[in-house]
Amino acid sequence: MSGWSRRDVLLGGGALAGALLAGGALTGCAPPPRPPEPFRLATGPEGAVYREIGSALAGLLDREWGREVVEVVHTDSAPENVALLTSGRAELGFVNVDVALAHPEPVVALARVFDSVLHALVPAASPARDVRDLDGLTLACGAPLSGTRFVTERLLEVAGVRATLRSHTQADSVRAFRAGEVDGVLSLTGMPTPAVTSSPRPAGSGCWT
Repeated sequence: MSGWSRRDVLLGGGALAGALLAGGALTGCAPPPRPPEPFRLATGPEGAVYREIGSALAGLLDREWGREVVEVVHTDSAPENVALLTSGRAELGFVNVDVALAHPEPVVALARVFDSVLHALVPAASPARDVRDLDGLTLACGAPLSGTRFVTERLLEVAGVRATLRSHTQADSVRAFRAGEVDGVLSLTGMPTPAVTSSPRPAGSGCWT
């Protein structure tokens, strides 16, 4: 993606996805093309939107081909996914634009799947109301090779915030937050996020984005 802007990537990916669907590959108008072998789909960790959408996409593709074709690979998330793609260890994967643009080797955007939002979750009683208020706190902020960690580190650096970062998946972040092990959670993900919606809301929690 060298030389591409965020707008170029999103518009190009959306146009290609529209062309594929209009061509009937998944609408019954034409038989699907022969799948690659192997066909590994890099997704995300427990509680992540990437994993949920990946499982659904794999099921759809398997049904179109009439057999089990797609191998769903569970990963930390976007940075690990793009590394798998560029090293030939995955044929398809979910990667957010920020990670793709920063990667030294180019990848091709096939479709815009959903908008990711950086969510910040803190207890309702916390005085934090701005990213600068996270200074000195302990934060759960994604697995080491996740888009959450990638974006969080850059955001905190720009804001001049020094925080203790804990490596947790989305699901583990929610569990750590409920247990009072961290002061807050940062998560780059879509809405709704399985880790949050499937977990009872702890008393006294609040959120801002």
